[in-house]
Amino acid sequence: MCGFIGYSHQIGKENTFHKTKFNFYHNRMINRGPDFQIKSEIQNYSKKFHLGFSRLAIQDSSAKANKIFKNKRYILLYNGEIYNSNYLKKKYLKDQSFETDTDTEILFNFLMLHGISKLNELEGIFSFVFLDLEKNKIYLTRDYTGTKPLFYSIINGEIFFSSEAWFLYSINEKEINYDSLNYYLRFGFPPVKQTLIKNVYKVNPNSTLIFNLNNQTKEEVKIYENLGFADKEKELCDIYPDTLNIKIRKILEKNLIGNRKIGTFLSGGIDSSIISTEIKKINSNVEAYTSIYKGYKNNDEDFFITIFFNFIFCFSARD
Repeated sequence: MCGFIGYSHQIGKENTFHKTKFNFYHNRMINRGPDFQIKSEIQNYSKKFHLGFSRLAIQDSSAKANKIFKNKRYILLYNGEIYNSNYLKKKYLKDQSFETDTDTEILFNFLMLHGISKLNELEGIFSFVFLDLEKNKIYLTRDYTGTKPLFYSIINGEIFFSSEAWFLYSINEKEINYDSLNYYLRFGFPPVKQTLIKNVYKVNPNSTLIFNLNNQTKEEVKIYENLGFADKEKELCDIYPDTLNIKIRKILEKNLIGNRKIGTFLSGGIDSSIISTEIKKINSNVEAYTSIYKGYKNNDEDFFITIFFNFIFCFSARD
């Protein structure tokens, strides 16, 4: 995972409190991106933007990929993995030259070419902030299921955003959102869009929020209108085993696009064992892990289960 943080303000109206909090929580975000951190201050004709990025290098771990992708008009802050990035590169950007092997650079060029009009072609988990300095617009986007976090606040017509909510909590009044709290106490989880603090929001999954800083308006646009799940539902028993295996294998192959070493976590259930076994067929250099903690009364049983599934994982992954 990577992390980013930022905010806007009118040129000449610097807020020392906001900048102090920005610097503090940017440094704290090293937990999300231990490989590289950078801060940048950029301005256009009316606004100044304070931006921070923390990188966990998954694709292209070279130093040339350690940067915020930007030009004179556009800036991209990105966290995620786009599994079909090479497909998008071949389809839309075949005449474009690239400096890195990252999906970030592919996404940056894709957005410059198409804006948000073709985001439904992205396959992956992602959240990103895309700035258009010429139009003075900011696009906050989150993947279909909301796997990657993205929080924001609007204070006096300015936008504040972050991969973690702490920055936004610190600059707001810390007023409890009782509607959100009531929802959490009733259902055990917070609402999709709200947090427990007023004026700190989550970008909705499967959507882009467009902020126009010229007239202080916002608009929400869905990425995928209808994926058609209801039309494709089948009972598991009606799917041929070979077909199911192929689908699982293809999904896992898309997820193994990074350059980092692969590890899986064995929970003792059949799902993690199947995933680990299939990954082993694709990439033999993968390790499986599990955990046991002291004081748990079924410690011996857990240890036996761990040994059993590690045995299955090591010796069944053979074609």
